Amino acid sequence: MVKLDGRITALAVSAAGAVEVVAVATQTPENLLMLDGALQLLQRLPLRDRTGKLTSPVCNLLVSPQRQSFVAVFSDMPEMWELSYNPLAPEIGLGMVHDFQYREGHFVPGFLNPLRTALPWNTHAAGLDEGGHMVLLQGPPMSGPGTPLVIHLDVRKPVREDVRPETKPQPCELALNATK
Repeated sequence: MVKLDGRITALAVSAAGAVEVVAVATQTPENLLMLDGALQLLQRLPLRDRTGKLTSPVCNLLVSPQRQSFVAVFSDMPEMWELSYNPLAPEIGLGMVHDFQYREGHFVPGFLNPLRTALPWNTHAAGLDEGGHMVLLQGPPMSGPGTPLVIHLDVRKPVREDVRPETKPQPCELALNATK
């Protein structure tokens, strides 16, 4: 078992029938811990942006059973992470990858490592659509008129700015309470 240091800000459990993984976000230090079903540490990820300069607590930690992944969004960092809990997930190319076929570039395993998506702003609220492939994001009130942004996880880019009323993002402060 792992002793958790700091306050837990978000918690998610992998979908039934998949590899059992528990994702725990802590504050002070800001880490995302990946634990197995016996609560043994699999991976510790410092919550830093791609440059390593910005840190942030997790705003929301979502589960996409269809993709066998967790989606983490941050309140103080304009990034979204998708973390696959499928042990057979494809490798993630970091930085500039010249040629995937000849593996020209730097790669990390796809299992429990973040696939990063740059966002236009920090996240105030987030949710997944029923299909588990579209992330609905809401920026802070000063970021615009309050229209949620929809990011498709396959292309990791905004695909639309209109959201059906039944798929509203969940505010960050409610994220931990919803997982209990």
